[in-house]
Amino acid sequence: MGTSASRRFKQNVPLLWMFIPGAMFYLLIKYTPMAGLVIAFKDYNLHDGIVRSPWVGLDNFRLIFSNPLTTDIILNTLWLSLLRLVVGFPFPILLA
Repeated sequence: MGTSASRRFKQNVPLLWMFIPGAMFYLLIKYTPMAGLVIAFKDYNLHDGIVRSPWVGLDNFRLIFSNPLTTDIILNTLWLSLLRLVVGFPFPILLA
């Protein structure tokens, strides 16, 4: 590092200290739970835990999408979400 780069780094140390809590928040609260997505690809049981449960790949997804009711379940979920948005969004505004 040259003298100007070293001086610039020293000037920005307080900003770096202010950045640390925000970075820790995103690492701990936003990215750490993503490791749990591995459960979708495993035959998970509580006794073995996430690490030792056997890997099944896409078998869980094949099981879900081979069910003839899957499209009805997805459409019902989308319909309920739309109704919740249409009814639940303006109602508090009208009450205010």
